[in-house]
This record gives sequence, C-alpha cells and structure tokens, in this order.
Amino acid sequence: MKHLLTKGTVVNIFQMSFNDGLLFEGKATVVKPVGSGIDEHYMVRFHSDIGKYNGPTPTYERFIDREGQDDPQAYIRGIR
Repeated sequence: MKHLLTKGTVVNIFQMSFNDGLLFEGKATVVKPVGSGIDEHYMVRFHSDIGKYNGPTPTYERFIDREGQDDPQAYIRGIR
C-alpha cells in the first residue's frame, strides 16, 4: 500500500500517555515515509525544534493519525 502523505506535508502529531491519554505533541513536517505505508509511519521534523539546535534539526519516527488532522483539540476531546 502506498503512503498517503508526501515529503513536505504539515501534520499534527499525537502521543498516547499512560497517565493522560491522548495528547497533542505538536505540528511537524513529513521528511520521508518509513516502511510499507500500511501503518502511515513517517520520519518527521517538529516545528518547535526549528532553530533550536546549532546543527541540523533532528527527525523522529512517528505514526500519523489521519483522523486528527483537521482540528487536533476537538479530536482529543472526542477521544476522551
């Protein structure tokens, strides 16, 4: 299956906390897809990290939840 998001797409990233449930981790830009595309697994660069490091901005592997992209706060309220 092909990844639905492409390099440069701005996405909302969520994190599941054991104590607090679903949290909004931040906005990020897709750097590249990872894996086969079935699980929407990507390398991303968080916007909050831009300009924070002397060297290159770090990238992180994250799974993108397509359901929460339009309004992250409403999505979190709906899950809780």
